[in-house]
Amino acid sequence: QIWAKARNYTMVQEAEALFTRSAISKYSYSSLPNVTSKDVIRYYESNIVGNPPFPESVKFLIGYFPYLFGTQDGLNLQKLADRYNWPLVWALGVYPTSHHISPAYGANERMLDPTAKASSSLNITISKKMSASFEELWGKA
Repeated sequence: QIWAKARNYTMVQEAEALFTRSAISKYSYSSLPNVTSKDVIRYYESNIVGNPPFPESVKFLIGYFPYLFGTQDGLNLQKLADRYNWPLVWALGVYPTSHHISPAYGANERMLDPTAKASSSLNITISKKMSASFEELWGKA
């Protein structure tokens, strides 16, 4: 209710905005509307009550492309993914780092890391050219 009042939305409008990015959305994943930092700040995730078993409860890792890609920390993230056999994806969207409002961006813009060992076990095809292009991009970052 607090977010509805802050945006001058009805509760129905607020619920519709929240469910736009859910599994019951009328949008496909590739056509999701862009989000702003105001939208992101209102994003809710459930907190886990209990002790999920580690590492099998982790399904994949997300690395923040602008800060980690091509860096030693990014390499450490790749090593961590490989250690536990987790897929690694790189998030391309803008992450607000201050209280200033960032422009709208596509929060569904993620790139699978083809060099992560677990990527080969996914239901996808990774060509040698894709891996080479990824390695080239990594080297230029």
